[in-house]
Amino acid sequence: MRRRGIPAGQAKVVVCEGNFHGRTISIISMSTDPESQGGFGPFTPGFSVIPYDDVPALENAMKDPAVCAFLVEPIQGERGVYTPASDYIPRAIAACKARNVLFIADEIQTGIARTGRLLCSVPDDERDPAKRPDAVILAKALSGGMYPVSAVLARDEVMSVFTPGTHGSTYGGNPWARVAMEALAIVKDEGLTANAERLGRMFREEMGKLVGQYDFIKLVRGKGLVNAIVIDPRTAHDGSPLSA
Repeated sequence: MRRRGIPAGQAKVVVCEGNFHGRTISIISMSTDPESQGGFGPFTPGFSVIPYDDVPALENAMKDPAVCAFLVEPIQGERGVYTPASDYIPRAIAACKARNVLFIADEIQTGIARTGRLLCSVPDDERDPAKRPDAVILAKALSGGMYPVSAVLARDEVMSVFTPGTHGSTYGGNPWARVAMEALAIVKDEGLTANAERLGRMFREEMGKLVGQYDFIKLVRGKGLVNAIVIDPRTAHDGSPLSA
């Protein structure tokens, strides 16, 4: 699926500041981290960078008729578990659907029960295609850490553009990928999604009690078991017990 009228080779993808989507050349081309780009290049064109957690900025970027997709992390892990407003992802999905722009959720760090949902970008019981991502990128927890596995999930309309011979993966057909199926079964059978939500809430509540007690603890944020404690480096070595 694509927006009508985009000339071949001129389509653009909207991404967010502070993103981390990987280390290959096209991915670091969309990065705003100087350390990711230093010493590399030439870079791939066609990316429009906007602020994270800013739906109006996304809507403004999509006024460009060449924009065909929006790639975003539901929580920006490498940025310090930067957790957006609770309605950011649903509003961004709705904005993309209204403009026939693909919404692609990078759930490599947040996917498979880590945030108290099977996928962070959508409630487990949501079945309305209009409220779900058009594509989801998964890895890491997909195999329970037992084997390197990654996957792209998407609607038939999206995946049907790949026909036999147009795309491939050297290791994509290996039998060990079956490990991912067993890992998913364990997540379901052992109730790990609900457990991540419960333990994550407990962690943030207890650690949140330290905010204000210690000057160097500025903020506790996250979702499920993807969490961060934001430290003020100026006061982190004041000799208090927790600063060691």
